Amino acid sequence: MRPRRTSEDHAAQSVHSYLRLTPELRSRVGPVLRGFDETEILPFGGTLGSMRLDPGVMTPLTFIPPFPVYPPETAWMRTPTTDIPALVLNGRTAYLPADIDSRYG
Repeated sequence: MRPRRTSEDHAAQSVHSYLRLTPELRSRVGPVLRGFDETEILPFGGTLGSMRLDPGVMTPLTFIPPFPVYPPETAWMRTPTTDIPALVLNGRTAYLPADIDSRYG
């Protein structure tokens, strides 16, 4: 017999995370974010750790940490903005510190 799952068990396993676009940087990053003109939050579903950045890099995407989605009355972003980089731009180099392709799949 399987143990019955409680709402606390479900809440601990059901989390969402997102990536936040920095609107004030859109015009400065050229074609990198073309098509996201009216978007501020993208679904992600993963985790990112913090990292040390060199001076002069641009981070137009930041990470929104996971939060519970069940029960519905607790489904809200605890930390809506962070400085955890999700996209780092430096000249002609772009770095995504995550496996975006497998998250999409």
